[in-house]
Amino acid sequence: MSVPTGVEQRLQPVGREFNSLRRLQLKGLTMELCEHCGNEKEMYYKPWCPRCEKPDVRGGQVLNLIQALRYIEVNGYPGFKKRVWRNLLDMDLIRNDSMFSLDLPTDEHDRDSYEVDWLADLDTIRNVFRIQGDSVIMEVSW
Repeated sequence: MSVPTGVEQRLQPVGREFNSLRRLQLKGLTMELCEHCGNEKEMYYKPWCPRCEKPDVRGGQVLNLIQALRYIEVNGYPGFKKRVWRNLLDMDLIRNDSMFSLDLPTDEHDRDSYEVDWLADLDTIRNVFRIQGDSVIMEVSW
């Protein structure tokens, strides 16, 4: 594939993102890099960096599911998003532009009815976002 004249000079290596940046720029698309960490920002209604921009728990109990799963996965929990997404799909909880209550059991008696891996995932959500109480409302929108 030949590179149009002048395009190659405008491309500057940006670490491991160079190849994807190059492909985007050759297609005439642009991308935004995070000012703090240099990673590519993702588009979710507006550009945001899943590594640096922690989703807010609005009102103490409402959390955006897609941003929360992506944030947790990028920050040290590989496979987290896919695993939790599949569990929620199996429970038939995910629909576009909807909200659902996700139980985060704290009582030992309640915890006995859950699988160990699912409990670990729920505890991860609780700890990463410092959620108080036994449930969180998850907002789903894509």
